[in-house]
Amino acid sequence: ARGAPFASYSHYSEFINLALGCAFGYLLIGSSARISGRTLDVRDLFGGTGRSPSRLEKLLIGFLVLGAVAVVLSTSRNGLIAMIFAAAVTAAAMQFSRRVDGIGWSIVGVGLIATAVLLALGIDPVIERFEATSADPSGAMSTRLDLIRDTASMGAAFAATGAGLGTYALSFPGFDTTVRSGTAEHAENQYLELFAEMGAGGALLGFAFLAMLFLRLFQRPRESRKPADLGLFGVLFGVSALTFHSLTDFGIVVPAVGLLAATLAGAALGRCSSDCSTGVGRRVVAMGAGLLALAALGARVPTAIRGGEGWDQYSYAEMVREDVAEAGGVGTPEQHAAMVQHAGLAQEAEPANAEVVFRAVLARWSLAVATARGFDLESPPVTPISHPDLAGSA
Repeated sequence: ARGAPFASYSHYSEFINLALGCAFGYLLIGSSARISGRTLDVRDLFGGTGRSPSRLEKLLIGFLVLGAVAVVLSTSRNGLIAMIFAAAVTAAAMQFSRRVDGIGWSIVGVGLIATAVLLALGIDPVIERFEATSADPSGAMSTRLDLIRDTASMGAAFAATGAGLGTYALSFPGFDTTVRSGTAEHAENQYLELFAEMGAGGALLGFAFLAMLFLRLFQRPRESRKPADLGLFGVLFGVSALTFHSLTDFGIVVPAVGLLAATLAGAALGRCSSDCSTGVGRRVVAMGAGLLALAALGARVPTAIRGGEGWDQYSYAEMVREDVAEAGGVGTPEQHAAMVQHAGLAQEAEPANAEVVFRAVLARWSLAVATARGFDLESPPVTPISHPDLAGSA
């Protein structure tokens, strides 16, 4: 309930913060277009200067309030802190702009309305979560600090080129010094994970891109008098929230978050098109690069479809395996046949996936052991002495 369709409420809060930036930017664009070039007083949006806001403006303001409430009720501590951080950065940038006035009072107004809604809905779970953190801050941060330390060791080991994008979950166990069940799939810090997977060069490219993006987001709205450029303040809010939240999470790898962030970044950097040369040569190069990228993505579609089908089969095999485990580990012939079938189809779809291949082999071994026991839970366990014929299967 706290994460809507997201598996993690933290990633949900990241997405909502980006959506808040979209709504805020669109609100500024529409409002600026209505006033025909004069300085936008944000108090106009709340009827504070005598101008009545339009229906669309009212809807967008309502979304801003509900979005802020959603971030708080998600109980994501970092999501809430990131939202406050982004609001402060955006407010500071707008204060230095000659195109916008009254931003401080507007933030206070939205905050007061959101607080009233939160009090009406009940804010106790949120308070309890923050109290639990403040009661034992070292315990709450211990896991992340361990991951940061060990990920830094991994990054140092692959400092030149990194371990490779997407290989963190496979490479990190060799550097994990903690005693925990399972393994970490991500570093809980996007910047350290980038360093571990792409090395120093990749990390520098990532930070250079962020620096270029923020420089554009701070400069363009101040220099331009075009209404569309005021929307960059909304992009600044969303990107600031995500940049801060990435210190303690890896939401950028979640498609809904990563694709929206990439779209906003592209829209922001694309605003320089009116200042840059757009000669025929550059257009041809840009079009060629775009077509090559599209072709590369298109070539991956069949593999992605096979991978999705393989994951479905793997999931079916895992469900049957769990049923067999709950039944004592022997199960029925039908269950084992289904497990072998689904695991085999998963292996056919993803023959290079070591985990899938291992599960397919394990399913066949489980069938051999269950057959040797006659699918009878009361039968004695299988040993090398009692069933030497299973040595080959083992």
